[in-house]
Amino acid sequence: QFADSLIIGSDQVGVLDGNIVCKPHTIDNARKQLRQSSGKAFYFYTGMTVINTKTQQQTTICEPFKVTFRHLTDSEIIVMNWASPCLINLKVMILIH
Repeated sequence: QFADSLIIGSDQVGVLDGNIVCKPHTIDNARKQLRQSSGKAFYFYTGMTVINTKTQQQTTICEPFKVTFRHLTDSEIIVMNWASPCLINLKVMILIH
């Protein structure tokens, strides 16, 4: 069906203290993850595969990325409003070194 195409697949996983960290799904879980991340290094691994359907060539990479959170107080974590994706991105930039 896609005889002359490039297929790209990608995903990312976060790791804290040697454990895979899933999406929090709730504000309470997000706050818990921030408390656990405070002052620590958080590693993200992004995997990507590209397949050329015409040549059947396939390339796969895994790119690591380290994020170090600054120390966060409970009051900083509690007042965060996670409703807006734009606010989340801005606040995450403030949280990391």
